[in-house]
Order: sequence, then C-alpha cells, then structure tokens
Amino acid sequence: MPPSDTLYIGLARLLRRKVILLDALKDALAREARALASQGHEEILSLAEEMQDLGVRLTDLSRELDGLLENSGYPADGEGLARLVREAPSDAALSGLHQRAIQALQACRTDNRAVGGLLERRRAAVERALRIFFDSPDGNKLYHASGRLEAANPNHLIGEA
Repeated sequence: MPPSDTLYIGLARLLRRKVILLDALKDALAREARALASQGHEEILSLAEEMQDLGVRLTDLSRELDGLLENSGYPADGEGLARLVREAPSDAALSGLHQRAIQALQACRTDNRAVGGLLERRRAAVERALRIFFDSPDGNKLYHASGRLEAANPNHLIGEA
C-alpha cells in the first residue's frame, strides 16, 4: 500500500475515534446538566470521573493525531489537519469525518458552557443561603427548632435560604 493510502487510513481511524469520544463527552455533559437540575449529587461525582477519563483519552488521541501530522510533513495544528483533509482523495471520506469531529467539538463546547451556567447559578444560590444563615452584625448565628434565627434579625427563616 502506498504511504499516502496508509496516511489517509490512519487519519480516518483517528477521526472516527475522535468523533466517538466527543459524542461520549457530549452525552456525559447532557447527563451532568440533568443531574445538576435534579440535585443528582451522586451521579455528578461519577460523571466527573467519566469526563476526566474522556478528557485523558481525547488528549492522548490529539497527541497521536499531532504525531501523524508531523510525521507526514504537516503542521500539528488545525490548519495542518485541514490541509491534509483537503489534499486527500475524495474517496477517503475524510472531509465528512473532519466535519463531524468539528461539529461534535462545537456541541461539546456549547454543552460545557450550559453546564457552567448551571454550576454558577447553583454556586450563587449556595452563597445566598450562606449569607442568610451567617450574616449577622453581632456574630450570633443560632437557629431554633422553629427555624427562626436568634440574632439581630429574628425574622430570618431557614426556608429563606
């Protein structure tokens, strides 16, 4: 098999793996968003591990792709990859795989921003709750069994947090 065929076959294999990993990451991000919205704390921890594993695998795959590009005389960057894909014979089907990888990456970026927004809202809510619980001028921060605060403002209820 001529070297160019081997190069295109290897690139197609790497792009397919990249699409699969990015699709798995997109799925994990969607599950994380649902868990955050439904208070699924246990699931969030396992999702963090899963996404960390996917991140490591994507990093390893990127190194493989960079090596393939460099060994073939192309710069190990987005433009080098795009140029290799453009120069491939049309029957290599690399253009479609490359576009799918780009779309999957963009979808992951969008979903990651959405999850970041959910996390920020949750962080802000916790911060508000902590202020309600613990902000009193005299330092007394005791709640009675009734839920009323024994402090400068006894009308604070735990339910406000």
